[in-house]
Amino acid sequence: RIQQYIKMLCEGQAVAVDMAFVPKAYYVGPFAPEWHAIRNSRGRFIHSNVSIFTGFALSQSRRYSVKADRLDALEAAYGFFTAMEDIHGPSTKIAEVKMDLMGMACAHSNQIMGFPRIINPSRNGSGIEHFECCDRKVPMGATVKEAANIYQKATEFYGKRVRLAQQMGGQDWKAMSHAVRIVREAEELLLGEQITFPRPEASLLLQIRKGELAHEKVMELIETGLEIVELAQIATNLPEQPDYDYADELVKSFYRSQVLSDH
Repeated sequence: RIQQYIKMLCEGQAVAVDMAFVPKAYYVGPFAPEWHAIRNSRGRFIHSNVSIFTGFALSQSRRYSVKADRLDALEAAYGFFTAMEDIHGPSTKIAEVKMDLMGMACAHSNQIMGFPRIINPSRNGSGIEHFECCDRKVPMGATVKEAANIYQKATEFYGKRVRLAQQMGGQDWKAMSHAVRIVREAEELLLGEQITFPRPEASLLLQIRKGELAHEKVMELIETGLEIVELAQIATNLPEQPDYDYADELVKSFYRSQVLSDH
């Protein structure tokens, strides 16, 4: 179990990292010498790669994001290809209407719409140009009808996410408060090399959990928090990875002590 915990700590999993920073005043009963050794050397395990730590917050952001620009872009793509299908026929290739498509795409952020070239190993590494909208890609050789079908489904799916977000219940508010806490902890870990308990933003988290803040406000807290974490990863003094050699030696020392004590 100790070995598994240290593995999780080195991976940067939130529950393991949180445990390493819980104040002794909140312990229930005495703790073993092994835990004392882990806690005192926690700086050897903490690192700047917090992607696993913040993964839950990112998933919540993607799941409940209701940014109007993304939905507008999907609807615009669907509307464009439907119009091209009516004007030029369903078998028309996207490449044939590329100039019109580029004109439509100019009205949207290049982070939402673009024309990436994807490498295909089976074609000697040559790139195949695609149209992309909100992470949905279609090759330029596809027909406008095929593209219309893809973006129709994407628009319907995203619309369901919007309605789901609007109908969020208590369990979802709990998850959202957890996401806000995670990004705040990640920021503190990167910039201060510690995590404070009880959390300084406890009253805010309680408000979120009780559904007292607007959904849009909570989403803003999560998304802004993730952006701050990205900047903090650049500014942090933490190493890029944990001290794996130290972790291995520490685990070996625990097992060595146990074996010697049994004889």
